[in-house]
Amino acid sequence: MQFEFHPGRRGCFRRALFALSAILAFFLAPALIAQTAGEGSIQGTVTDPTGAVVAQAKVSALDVATGVTNAATTTANGFYLISPLLPGNYAVTVTVSGFRQFRQENLVVTAMNAATLNVALQVGAETQQVTVASQHVPPALL
Repeated sequence: MQFEFHPGRRGCFRRALFALSAILAFFLAPALIAQTAGEGSIQGTVTDPTGAVVAQAKVSALDVATGVTNAATTTANGFYLISPLLPGNYAVTVTVSGFRQFRQENLVVTAMNAATLNVALQVGAETQQVTVASQHVPPALL
């Protein structure tokens, strides 16, 4: 059998290929989303005692259960985002030159939510540490 090319069928082939691609995308998209659907994040703003934002602060989140640490650096606006994180209990540390180290323990990250932790640093040497221990951090207000 020999294949014959018909110019009118070319458009039909393209439409069929497009339809097949759309169907595959429809069925595969949930599987791709499910890979990140169980994760959360920690975000917030770092400020100094006057309320001015602190840029270039190092923010680290330690997963207490696994020992895995994820880190971020604050932007020029003092904002940080650590994502994606597995749900669990985290200890968050903020360090920057000229300020005391800040540590928040027992910060709970849940699936598909952003835990907000805004930090007001205190002036002092980095070797000094301010630790906040809490069993529950209230959810962020939207």
